[in-house]
Amino acid sequence: MNRSKNYSKQGAWLGGLLLIASVAGVSCSSDPLDLSPTDPGGGSGTGGSGAQGHGPALVDLGTAGTYVILAKEATTNVPTSDITGNIGLSPAAASFYSGFAQDLPAGGAFSTSPQVTGNVYASDYAVPTPANLTTAIGDMETAYTDAAGRPLPDHIELASGNLGGLTLPAGLYKWSNTVTIPGNVTLNGNANDVWIFQIAGGIT
Repeated sequence: MNRSKNYSKQGAWLGGLLLIASVAGVSCSSDPLDLSPTDPGGGSGTGGSGAQGHGPALVDLGTAGTYVILAKEATTNVPTSDITGNIGLSPAAASFYSGFAQDLPAGGAFSTSPQVTGNVYASDYAVPTPANLTTAIGDMETAYTDAAGRPLPDHIELASGNLGGLTLPAGLYKWSNTVTIPGNVTLNGNANDVWIFQIAGGIT
């Protein structure tokens, strides 16, 4: 069964992941050219257990997959955000979170924030958080190396890096410069599909 995943978040992004929303409209001569790919890329997606997906093979996130934002040096929020899931920061300390109101109980292993539906972790919180974050950061770096090294992209320099209004099927996408998302973009696929975005520059 196909589904569209919808997210809403502005600003620069870390693993993640992207601003997503369905886009529908009527075409006319003044509409921008729709450069959306029509077919998913090759590959097995997640595969396994008879569940066939599209796009590249799954990237194993390990324990990094328990965080929706995971960073090493700093995480800056431009209020107000609405983040669903855990966020983590290591080896930097909690003081390198900015723009978040945080509530840390005395001796706590995590803090909470009105802008995060989940827990906020940092390397200077109580055990077992420091060790857990060290493991997660290592898993993130391994996953990044895997994803960045995947060859044979399905789409190269799509829309010159301007993804606003596009609908993207599963696949391996590659850009040699900056990617911008000035409007909504839709990732269209199912739970077994995989998207990898190799971006040499920044993402806004």
